[in-house]
This record gives sequence, structure tokens and C-alpha cells, in this order.
Amino acid sequence: MTLTKLQNVNLDQHYTLAAIEDELVYSLYSVTSPFLYDSNKIVPIRQKYIEQAKNILYRTNVFQPVPDFVINLSDIPLSIRTELGKITSHEIDMAVTGAIARIYEDLDPRYFRISGVRRNIKWRIEP
Repeated sequence: MTLTKLQNVNLDQHYTLAAIEDELVYSLYSVTSPFLYDSNKIVPIRQKYIEQAKNILYRTNVFQPVPDFVINLSDIPLSIRTELGKITSHEIDMAVTGAIARIYEDLDPRYFRISGVRRNIKWRIEP
């Protein structure tokens, strides 16, 4: 793209549903939290939502009720929160469920495809 074309790009464009899902996946992968071991004073970094996905993935088709994948609103970038506010609740459900499904699939692709976990994904957003 030339500089003139870049200058004419409308920066006020809306994200597509796929772009919202992509950004949400990236955001959830990026959230880390330190984990302190008192005895050794080691501080490994844990990926918050990956750890949660590991705990929920194999329980989704077994537990009743299905465990919720909990996302903290503060972990979603403002630009994505703004875009989520512009779409319908059905589209929000599609984007968030799709993002969670992609994380589950990355953890265990074979199990994800065989088990049908995607249809049972439950989630909620908390402050």
C-alpha cells in the first residue's frame, strides 16, 4: 500500500465478527498472572485463560451443569469492548464461543473435534 492509500484509510471502520473473535483470542492468550512459590521465591508466569481452559476442557461434556468459562471484563481491550457493544447478543455469543473454542482446540485438537465440546461451551463475563 502506498502512503497516499494509507492516508485515505478510514480509521473509524468497524471490525468484522471474525476480526472481533481473532482479537479476543489474542487478548485471552496475552493475559498472564504471576504465580509465587513461597519456599523457592520463584515467580513463573501463568497464562490465566489457558490454565482455565485446561481445567474446563475435559469437564465440559461430563459435568452438569457445564462449567462456565469466566472472562474478566478488565482483560478485554477497550477497542474490543466497544466493538462488542455494537453487535447483537447473538453475534457476541458467536464471537466469544468461537474464541473459547479456538483455545480449547489449540490445547487438544483431536479431543476437541471428536468430543463435540464446542456445542456445550458456556461462558460469562464478569467485572
